[in-house]
Amino acid sequence: MSRPPKDTVTTFPFLSDAWVAAAEQIHAEYSGRFETSDEQVRVNVVVTEVPFGDGVMYGHIDTSSGNSRPDWNLLENPEATVTIPYGIARNLFVTQDFEAVMMAFMTGQMEIEGDVTRLLYLQDLEPSEEEMVLGQEIADRLMAITDD
Repeated sequence: MSRPPKDTVTTFPFLSDAWVAAAEQIHAEYSGRFETSDEQVRVNVVVTEVPFGDGVMYGHIDTSSGNSRPDWNLLENPEATVTIPYGIARNLFVTQDFEAVMMAFMTGQMEIEGDVTRLLYLQDLEPSEEEMVLGQEIADRLMAITDD
């Protein structure tokens, strides 16, 4: 699936209501196209320093639902909770600058409560070649809808 050039796509600030709606639509288009994992991980994500709203956004990743994409609101009884600044969250979920994310972890900008090994499992997921292509398509489309 090809995406339109960025200049023909409406862009939104990362994590704004409009961005969330557009990202959910993109993810819905790919629903069911990824293998489910036998391993289940339940992690809450708290994004701080959000430049709008009350400055904090709450989400989670729950692979027991059959995918590893982020979703909104907090889970009860997560295995871990990650608190991450807005800019680093953008690096993780949009630009996929994992070096910046690792540096944020190493310098204490990211806080992790709970079982850190559950997060390592997410890093070790081994997608098929087709899933890697689909994942890159999703990443490219998320980048295209995100304001610079």
